[in-house]
Amino acid sequence: MQPKISDLFGKPKPVSTSTTIENIELSRLNSIQGIEFGREIEEPELSDNSNKSPPRKRIKHSHVNQKSTTIRKLFRFDHTTTWVFKYQDSNRNPIIEGFCQFVELTRMELPKHTEVRWLTLTELISRVLKMWPAIKSYFSSCGSEAHKELRKIFSEDHALIHEAYFSFLSQAMEQFRRFNVKVQVQNPILFYVYACFFFAGCTVAGVGFLGWKTSGHWLFGVLVATWMFANLDDSTRVFFTVNLREMGIFVIFLTGGFQILVKFLFRVESDSHIWNFVKAKFGFGVDELPFESAIYICHGAFQFLDWGFVERTKKTGVLPMYALSLLVIIVTSLYSWLKNSQEKHAFFNPKILFLTFQSILCGVMAILTLRMKFLWFPQIAILAAHLLFALDKFIGRFSKYFLILALVGSLLNTQYDEYKKQMANEQEFYDPDTVQLMEWIKTLPKTSVFTGSMQLLAGVKACTDRPLTNHPHFEDKWLRERTQRLYQIYGRRSIHEVHRILAQEKSNYIILEDSICLVKSDGCSTNDLVDMTNGHLPDSGYSRFSYSPDTNDDYVSVSIQAEPGYIVKFEPFADADRVHHMLLYGCDQPAFNAQFWKGGQTCAGNSHILYAWARNAPSLTLPENVAFPIGNPKDPVKFLVLQIHYARPFVGNVRDFSGITLHMSEVRPKYIAEVFLFVGGTPIPAHQPAFISNMSCTYRDEPELHPFAFRTHTHGMGRVVSAFLKHDGKWTMIGKRNPQWPQLFQKIDTDITIRKDDFLSAICRFESTNVDKVTVMGSMGVDEMCNFYMMYYRDADSDKQVNRICAWDENQALRAEYPKEGISLLPPHPEWEHAAHQSGNPFGVEEKLKLTSMGDIKFGQISGMAITKDGDIVVFHRGPRVWDGSSFDFKNILQDKSPIPDATILVGTPIDGGLALKAKYGEAQFYMPHGIFVDDDGYFYTTDVGSHQVIKWKVRN
Repeated sequence: MQPKISDLFGKPKPVSTSTTIENIELSRLNSIQGIEFGREIEEPELSDNSNKSPPRKRIKHSHVNQKSTTIRKLFRFDHTTTWVFKYQDSNRNPIIEGFCQFVELTRMELPKHTEVRWLTLTELISRVLKMWPAIKSYFSSCGSEAHKELRKIFSEDHALIHEAYFSFLSQAMEQFRRFNVKVQVQNPILFYVYACFFFAGCTVAGVGFLGWKTSGHWLFGVLVATWMFANLDDSTRVFFTVNLREMGIFVIFLTGGFQILVKFLFRVESDSHIWNFVKAKFGFGVDELPFESAIYICHGAFQFLDWGFVERTKKTGVLPMYALSLLVIIVTSLYSWLKNSQEKHAFFNPKILFLTFQSILCGVMAILTLRMKFLWFPQIAILAAHLLFALDKFIGRFSKYFLILALVGSLLNTQYDEYKKQMANEQEFYDPDTVQLMEWIKTLPKTSVFTGSMQLLAGVKACTDRPLTNHPHFEDKWLRERTQRLYQIYGRRSIHEVHRILAQEKSNYIILEDSICLVKSDGCSTNDLVDMTNGHLPDSGYSRFSYSPDTNDDYVSVSIQAEPGYIVKFEPFADADRVHHMLLYGCDQPAFNAQFWKGGQTCAGNSHILYAWARNAPSLTLPENVAFPIGNPKDPVKFLVLQIHYARPFVGNVRDFSGITLHMSEVRPKYIAEVFLFVGGTPIPAHQPAFISNMSCTYRDEPELHPFAFRTHTHGMGRVVSAFLKHDGKWTMIGKRNPQWPQLFQKIDTDITIRKDDFLSAICRFESTNVDKVTVMGSMGVDEMCNFYMMYYRDADSDKQVNRICAWDENQALRAEYPKEGISLLPPHPEWEHAAHQSGNPFGVEEKLKLTSMGDIKFGQISGMAITKDGDIVVFHRGPRVWDGSSFDFKNILQDKSPIPDATILVGTPIDGGLALKAKYGEAQFYMPHGIFVDDDGYFYTTDVGSHQVIKWKVRN
């Protein structure tokens, strides 16, 4: 007698266990007697015309002992309750198996993938019931009589299962015929997986068939297919992921040309980011790379082709044979063309020439973009096999066939060991955090909208069917722009700005991942890409806009749109040995519709100087309740333009990343800050120990100004710059400083108020004793400048404007009263003069040697270098070991646990044309060398990320 379900497993108990994490109640699975129970879901409607509320359907899931029974799957079908149990065994009951497939529950094992990723039915049924309208047809097409039959499934007689199955089938099929619906016998996930494997198999078969047709014998097709199997790493992604996109893809020129024509005529910009990506690969437009293209550039799959591809394909012989075949085809084709021969032969016919030309194009794409190797490799295999076609003349036809069979056998024999190793790699999918997240999301209302990374939200959609704000469909321009807006959650944006963006996109929840938020800043992380797109400096200090000046007095500018807020601090990061000065402008519009340009132009229309830097000046923090307003609706500053002046070109392959970090506040201050500029323009005669350039004007605006900082600027001839205010007949110093000191904004310690009709005057004192000609005022390094910057604050509520420049000498009579203390020299200040010193040598690195070895030791991957106090060069390399994607497993455990047998520390003495090996150390001491440092006492400090150790070594003799 066949036992019942309740006899086998006992009566299930209801779920009662729950937990609270950060005030969020998460429903968890409760294991009772080896059975896992899922939460309840709502049953779909039985009929669109039904007036009664449908009962609730409970779907519960269990992983029971997979070897305890010969029945693979059992189902108890009921109108109100469905029990789902999963078994895995080699013996299958065909009746129950067929019924299970008919109700959308399919076989769960895949020969390879279940070894690595256990697939589960947890909550799958609920998604299927909600997602597939065809399921409704099952229920709506089955009357009460059918349900009675189905309730007999788990009766004592197996024959009733057969009867119930066909009773259900006979009444349901009419419904599917009427709606022209094909019964889906697999769940959607496995349907996709099987489809990918099917098309991957078709690709191998198709490529093999193409090799057969190209070379004229089926053995060539077998050889091509064998190469595909022997080079799994480079021929397909199916062995480690399930992706349908590249299955069986080849370039079709007619379709591609038609696509380009349509996009040109209708101005479609859906793939404009691809052209930016291609340009960046060739080194064009890197500094202006948009966010969506930068994502591709930084992704590992879109890097240049790695050398491992060459090593692996060389090992199986396919790449050398392809290169030789390519050479033979090109030479014979050129020979036939020059001889004007019309004769077709093995290496000169349309199909071979087409494959050759296409493989060259695909090869270029693969070299530029790693992932394209999967498109290139099948063509490599076909043309490599075709090389053997010409062996008839040398060894005969049957010897050629025997050689091909021997090559196939050798490849398969070599690959068999790798196959066994892969099949022995048994792993279990374990990601409790993500599973718990998905379970919690299911408890939220179905209208909840989520924002997060594209890769995570794809899983949210598949597992919970909740609405998303962005997803990985990156081929649409509007979606790319929306993703960039939403990715501001990873940038240096204020919480209010992020909230405004999310509210506009109707988002309810943000999902933040540690793998993104806490990743190391390297210029390519998501955080860095967002920061650099916004014009912000990332944590790594790597700026998106780098530059290497190539001429004297080189000016460049960087423009970004001003974010709404208030600047409370300016923090420069620059060095006077590289940069002459920097000026930050607030503009209504930038000079060019670009983010980066060369030349002296900064703004189009109104502009205001916000900050200036030179001679290693430190940062500037504004007083409390004082800030520069930018980006707000009524503010004149809509764009920020940073101009950088390089006095001399750099030497060697070095680039500069100088800039300014702006510290922002969202709180509107009581006072707004502005800059008033005095500019002198009098030429300086030669051989003058003291020459004075004057500036003066009357302040005629209404707002009262309160100076709180000043800055002076000249070139090398300036000795003193000062400014005074005359009010009610009294002269008051605003500021005085030596421009050869760091040109910072020096704070004003006294309270000064400038009112309407006050007289303002400034002077610059120059010395031209050693100059033999007149020096004009200008922007070039050989010219001179006379600037006094007065930073002040005024009432933020006043809408009156202020004229912020004084570039003339308005009243020479009053200027004659200028206080003598404003012209006198200041005492020396050695500390400031040292800090502001600019090297007379051009900045850069001159490359002297390009070495690949030291003595008879060839360098492996170089992980660190150091210089001893004696001037010796210390090289820390990895020898034969390579750090790549397979060096560590997913738990960051080193796979090759044997020490490197070679010497990893090489000490060399510079000689003409190279380095002479002086000493070598570290044999069998390191596992994955990383960094090295040598102190003045001769101690070597090394880091080894393979053994997770930092070691201090004393090198003797």
